[in-house]
Amino acid sequence: MPDLVNITEARTHDVKGHPSRIYPKGTIVIEDKGYFDFSLMAARCSADNYFVTRIKENTVYESLKERDLPANQDQHIIKDEEIMLSSPKAIESGMGGYALRRVVVYDEQNDKTIEVLTNNFEWKAATIAALYKKRWNIELFFKAMKQNLQRKTRLQQLCRTNKNLPSLLPKPRLCVQSYQPRSKSN
Repeated sequence: MPDLVNITEARTHDVKGHPSRIYPKGTIVIEDKGYFDFSLMAARCSADNYFVTRIKENTVYESLKERDLPANQDQHIIKDEEIMLSSPKAIESGMGGYALRRVVVYDEQNDKTIEVLTNNFEWKAATIAALYKKRWNIELFFKAMKQNLQRKTRLQQLCRTNKNLPSLLPKPRLCVQSYQPRSKSN
């Protein structure tokens, strides 16, 4: 589960929703390509934040080194390479000085490839792919939460205009299940 959740009005773009997007050293940030910003990446690299994000289709880069893929495992990993962003905008923002890692993953469920970018060189490519995939589960959680909250608001508005309606309808509820790790007993 996320450590930080920032809820804003719908008109606020996600990128502008949180005042500081640089975190303590070692923090892992997993986001969609809507947050793909060279200056933000450079600041996170400087702060020793790790990020995992999708690369935008028009991103210009140079391939520095192709990494070996493990034999007979993680067959959904198509490519694992070290790159350097090389567009004038990337260089101007300070990202031209940082090597990054581009992992290309085959998404069998949707029959397409996904290109994921990170500044972590220690993790397995499969770990990077799994982290990005887990981001989608968080996205679905917030989508469900938003839909339930909107239904409750519409129902409240309807109930205000029709005084008899509340007794006819079941009370709406939002159930949130959290994960509690089991403690190891000796």
